[in-house]
Amino acid sequence: MNRDFFAKYDFNQKDRLNEIEDIAQRIKILATALKNREKAKEEHKKLVFTQKSIAKLEYLPPEVKFPNALREKIKYNKYKKYLSFQGFMSNEDKEKLLNLSPNQKYKNAINELFEKSQKYYDGYINEMKSLAKDIGVLCEEATLNPHLPDYSFLIELTFQLTRPYISKDDETFHICDNPIRKDKVFKIPMVSSTTWKGNLRFAGIKNLERNSTNLVADRLTLLRLFGHENKAEKEFLNKLMSDEMRRHYEEEAKKYTKTGLLQGRLTFFPTYFEKIGLEVINPHDRTKRVGTFPIYFESVPKGAEGKFFLLYCPFNLTITTNDPINEVKKDIEILTEALKSMFSDFGFGAKKKASCGSAEILSGKVKFKKSKEEIFTEDFKSIEKVKEVIYGWLK
Repeated sequence: MNRDFFAKYDFNQKDRLNEIEDIAQRIKILATALKNREKAKEEHKKLVFTQKSIAKLEYLPPEVKFPNALREKIKYNKYKKYLSFQGFMSNEDKEKLLNLSPNQKYKNAINELFEKSQKYYDGYINEMKSLAKDIGVLCEEATLNPHLPDYSFLIELTFQLTRPYISKDDETFHICDNPIRKDKVFKIPMVSSTTWKGNLRFAGIKNLERNSTNLVADRLTLLRLFGHENKAEKEFLNKLMSDEMRRHYEEEAKKYTKTGLLQGRLTFFPTYFEKIGLEVINPHDRTKRVGTFPIYFESVPKGAEGKFFLLYCPFNLTITTNDPINEVKKDIEILTEALKSMFSDFGFGAKKKASCGSAEILSGKVKFKKSKEEIFTEDFKSIEKVKEVIYGWLK
């Protein structure tokens, strides 16, 4: 069932009978919508981020020619004399539109549309975040459980996108053909924990391919951090090794798992954003050299901020080695290099080749457990600092 139709459900209703009736009405709407895709889209418009903002404008300056990327979003109604913008207007969109004309009334209308667009999105997101915090889904700061094994640590990063983040949701009906991944209940744009794991592992494998001087040791570190390899990863990494190196790796890997299955030491958590934007691709006809049908992608726009949480828990440390400190140091070395590559070089999410999903680290915090009585905390500004800090605590 498409849960988007329940996005405005009032979780605070006290009368249980009213709740049941409210849900029944929504199920009827959904059942009707399923019979007609166009009607489903219209119903869906009311419950997703497609609010139309309107600003009065007596006339549209003749020199104004809206860019192709925004032509479907901004419209001028010459009969009712207003300018409208569908959805979220980013700062980049605003600047492009303001530069189209020096007319002050036109600029005032664009600024009004921008403010209304921002207010709508901020209000909706804040309402959903507040509800999520009230029931314990979101937290401002994570804590390190003192009962975790020694040498466990928690990394918290606050980052800002330098390129838009794009992903694919599994919505059945959506006004946009390519909606971004959102939380099922609160409809907040998100990066799932599995997405973080996949992208960080990808960065680690790429670093191993490019920079590794000891393929066996580095591959074993990836095994410890992320768990057993899937078929594609195993085939790719085997090609990088000689037969002798591969046999040596397989023998060493048996120390960690005899069945071929292994849980990694890293635990990932979802990241939530507060803004949604829209990207447009306009494929061109090869013969006529003109655009055909624009393709729209929901995105998290450049400049949006998010929080990344990562827990390292060496639950099998005393079983796999007689030198736990050096093994933890090796894990930290590979992990920090992968984090640096993921955020600054490869990006995360879809369209990584276009650098989508790349980000700048604004601040961070690491919490480290050396023993039950010794739990350290320190702030940092760069990922390289994490390695230095933890190495200092390991002495």
